[in-house]
Amino acid sequence: DDGQLNSDFSHIQIVKKPALYLYPVRTAKIEVRLSPEGKIIRAIPGYNGRWRVTARKDGLIDGRFRYLFYEAALDKQIELPRRGWSVRRDNLNRWFDKHLREMGLDRAEAVDLKAYWLEHLPQSPFYTIRLVEPSVVNQRLGLKIDPKPDRLLRVLLCFTPSEKPEKLEAPRLAKFRRRGFTAVE
Repeated sequence: DDGQLNSDFSHIQIVKKPALYLYPVRTAKIEVRLSPEGKIIRAIPGYNGRWRVTARKDGLIDGRFRYLFYEAALDKQIELPRRGWSVRRDNLNRWFDKHLREMGLDRAEAVDLKAYWLEHLPQSPFYTIRLVEPSVVNQRLGLKIDPKPDRLLRVLLCFTPSEKPEKLEAPRLAKFRRRGFTAVE
């Protein structure tokens, strides 16, 4: 669900706080493998080439986690779409409430993403927010889930602080329907 791209270093890009939620139809053993074009720099629970977890229908993982968490240092910048939103800092709360649900996140997933980024975004009068194309996310942040989910939603946002608003056309958001084993990142 909640990714954010932040240029901490000029030559790499850090993908912060992707959270992978798993909702099998019934309690199931699930294996998750990450293959970012770069390296994993943080993971909870610990990641040693894969996660092997048991997930319940309600999303609880191994009896204690609501999601699998990781951060990755990519070896080159992610290609960003031209479309996006320019949002004033004091409008971020409303922007998250409206758009995260439109992107397909459920209430709890949206609350998690919003709470994290409202606290961790650098101070700025405005932010340019871009939704990274799913094909780019899949290529740059490889993800393999076994058994394969019936439905997979990957939402990766890039926040760029700015001093003034930018004129942008908002992207068209496809409706995401949950059915069967659903995974959301």
